[in-house]
Amino acid sequence: MTPAAAWLALLAALIATAVAQLAYKLTFTTGRRAWLAVALPLFLAATGSAYLALKGLSIGMVYMSTAVSQLLVAGLARVVLKETLTRDHGIALGLIVLGVALYAR
Repeated sequence: MTPAAAWLALLAALIATAVAQLAYKLTFTTGRRAWLAVALPLFLAATGSAYLALKGLSIGMVYMSTAVSQLLVAGLARVVLKETLTRDHGIALGLIVLGVALYAR
């Protein structure tokens, strides 16, 4: 697998994880099980994409980068669910970015 394809697989895993978590939350906040039918395949797709990413990237890079999905989840929760992000949330999200950036160096 080329490095570019591995990075695309990692990006797909991050996005699938974030959207799946949002759909899982919507299952309970709306009471509609249709969201669960969205969440479960996305969780499976995230696992498959992470596996593909591991074929071209180190395990440390792949699993450190999965922390970025938490940034995506927070952003989606803010936009879609209208959840508020506190200053503490901002600090925590900033620390995630800092940690991933330091590890990637």
